[in-house]
Amino acid sequence: MGKQFDLEACDPGIRGLVVLLRLHGYNTVDSGDGVSKLIGDSESLESSGIRDYPHVVCRGNLNDAHMIAALLVSNGVPLVEIGIDGGVQIQYTLDICTGFEMIDVMGLNDADLCRFQEILSTKTLDETKNVC
Repeated sequence: MGKQFDLEACDPGIRGLVVLLRLHGYNTVDSGDGVSKLIGDSESLESSGIRDYPHVVCRGNLNDAHMIAALLVSNGVPLVEIGIDGGVQIQYTLDICTGFEMIDVMGLNDADLCRFQEILSTKTLDETKNVC
């Protein structure tokens, strides 16, 4: 039997995104808001695997990655390609040896998610067609 999900264990600045993804059926396996765990020198942070940017990692396949992208865009979140600083990015990864698939949503915290949803609520349907 798997470990039970504990929202309180998530960083406070990423909980809303974790809940959004879980409510849509995605199994989140790692997350961080990019701030709460940043204590100590950069060398120890790097060796601990703690990321200095917001992220949520889910189990899922390539189709799931596209569905998450559509979910975020429908919530007003603009996506950018990997490697562009300051944007929200989604990366799908397959470990060909183990078959492990994961989707990494990077660069989006709860405050930004709320801000994008507020902006979306002020736009007309035609204005939202080219968000991504």
